[in-house]
This record gives sequence, structure tokens and C-alpha cells, in this order.
Amino acid sequence: MDELRLASARPLPPVRQEDPMRTILPLMPIVVFIAGCAPSPSDKPSAVVSDATRVGPVQVAPGLASPLPYDGRFLDEMIEHHAMAVTWGKDVAARAQHAELRDLAQKIATSQAAEIEQMKAWRLQWYPDTAAAAPADRPAMQGDEGAMGMPKTSPTVSQDQASIEEMIAHHRKAVEMAAKAQVEAEHPELRELARRIEGAQRAEIDLMEGWRKQWFGA
Repeated sequence: MDELRLASARPLPPVRQEDPMRTILPLMPIVVFIAGCAPSPSDKPSAVVSDATRVGPVQVAPGLASPLPYDGRFLDEMIEHHAMAVTWGKDVAARAQHAELRDLAQKIATSQAAEIEQMKAWRLQWYPDTAAAAPADRPAMQGDEGAMGMPKTSPTVSQDQASIEEMIAHHRKAVEMAAKAQVEAEHPELRELARRIEGAQRAEIDLMEGWRKQWFGA
């Protein structure tokens, strides 16, 4: 018992006091790193511009809205549409059997080439820095009327008849585009051009349909 009383009477060893800085200092690099990564209140998020939508020489990717207003899209589509007719006209003017068809083909090539130059000038003046819509996003250039090639011939269809049927279909697409432009176009000079295109190509459709019936009974 005396030994137990002596043991309990001994003073306890002093509690070791930890220096708080020894605990905080190892954590300082982590705190500094996290603070450096956090955005500053004055920082503004930078906009990421994709090449697919950048305005300028880069073409707009299929499926995305074109930055062009209606007038610009019409010009791009009708220039391309007219270019097909110019190629057709030069080809048919050189090889058609009927003189009337050769003359019409040459007239189409000449008049539409002039209209292309006018539309290109407007395109440059009105929308100099805006990219064209991708071909896949141009409804007017899709379908059988949007593409022209060498007329398909068969034992029962002459080359002249095939050329006429091809240009009638092509003209009908232009008439559809021009009729819409007269309502939706912003520039009055473009609406006037659309009116002339519709009138001229309706008259040429009537002429070619008459020849098709007269020459081929179709």
C-alpha cells in the first residue's frame, strides 16, 4: 500500500505542447495552389469560337445556322443555280439538232452569265465578310432540279428532248426560288431581279414545252 501511495503521489510528466505553425506550414503550398486556380472576380470567361461558326473565309458547317440573312443565302443559291444553266446552255448550243433550241440555249447562257455578275457584285457589296452556307444546308440546291449533267438519252428519247426536259425542271426550281424572293428579300433591287427571273424563265418553260409537244409529241 505504501508503494501505491508513493506511485500516485509522483507528479505526472508535462504534456508536450505542439507548435501550431508546425501543423499549418505543411499545408500552405496546397492552400496557395488552390487559391491560384480559383478565378478572380475580375476575370471574364473567354468565348471559344469554333471554326464551324466563324464568320469569314471559313464555311459554316452543315447543320448549323448560316450567319447570312435571307438575301445573302438567295444570292449564293441563285449564283450556283445560274452557273449550272450557263454550262448547260453552252453545251446544248454546240450540239443541239434543232436551231431554235441552239438559239435558246445560247440566250440562256449569255443572260444568266450577266445575272451572275450582278449577283456577285451585290454579294460582295452587302455581305463581304460573311461565309456562305454549306451546300448541304441549301434546300434550293438539293433534289433532281439542283444538279445538271449531260442529258440522259435512250432509244425512245432524243438528245434534244432530254435537254429540254432537263432545263424545264431546272427552270421550275429557279421560278420557285424567285417567287419566294419577291416576298422575303430585303433589298428592292434583288426583288426586282427575282421578278425578272421568274417572268423570263416561265416564258422559256412555255416555249420548251411547246417544242417538246411539237417535235416529240410529249
